[in-house]
Amino acid sequence: MFQKTKSFFRKILLIHDSPKKIAGGAALGVFLGMMPGEGVLSTIVLSSLFRLNRLAAVAGVLATNMWTTFIVLPLAAILGSWIFRVSYQNLISEFGDAFNNGWKAFFTETLIFHVAIPLIVGFLIVSFLISGFFYYLILFLIKKEKVSLTAESGKIFDAKESLGKIKKRLPIPKKLRKKTRIQTEEKL
Repeated sequence: MFQKTKSFFRKILLIHDSPKKIAGGAALGVFLGMMPGEGVLSTIVLSSLFRLNRLAAVAGVLATNMWTTFIVLPLAAILGSWIFRVSYQNLISEFGDAFNNGWKAFFTETLIFHVAIPLIVGFLIVSFLISGFFYYLILFLIKKEKVSLTAESGKIFDAKESLGKIKKRLPIPKKLRKKTRIQTEEKL
C-alpha cells in the first residue's frame, strides 16, 4: 500500500502541466476511484470535460481503485445513516440482506430509499472530502517540487523549452540518415 502511494505521487510530480490541472485531475481520479461503479473511462471523459489533466486523473483512479470502496464503505454508512436519521445497524443489515436475496430485492423501495440513497450520499461526501484533501496535498507538493527545480537550475522551468532540447538531442537512426543524404543528392 505504501509503495503504491509513493509510486502515485512520483508519477504525479513528473507530469508537465499547470499545477492546478494536475491536482484537479488527480483529485477527480481519487474521487471517482472511491465511488462504487466508476472507472477509468468515466475518469477520462470527465477530466476531458472539465479540462483537467487526464494522465493525473487516470493515475488517481488507478491508485484508489474499487478496493478502497470497501475501506470507505463503513464511513459512508455511518455518515449516510446520520444524515438520513437511519439506524446504522439497520442500514448494514438491509445492505447484507439485499445481497443474500439476489435480484428479487434489488429494486425494492426499501433497498432504494433506506439503503442506496444514504450510502450514495455518504460515499459522495466522504469521497469529496478525501479528494479535496488530495487536491491541496498534490498542489502543495507540485509547487514545492517546481520551486526546488527552479532553485537548483536558477531559471523558471518551461515544458516547451525542455521538449525542444529533448528533440534536438535525439539521434537520427542510420537508415534515415542515408535516405536524407540520397534525397538531397537527387535534388542537386
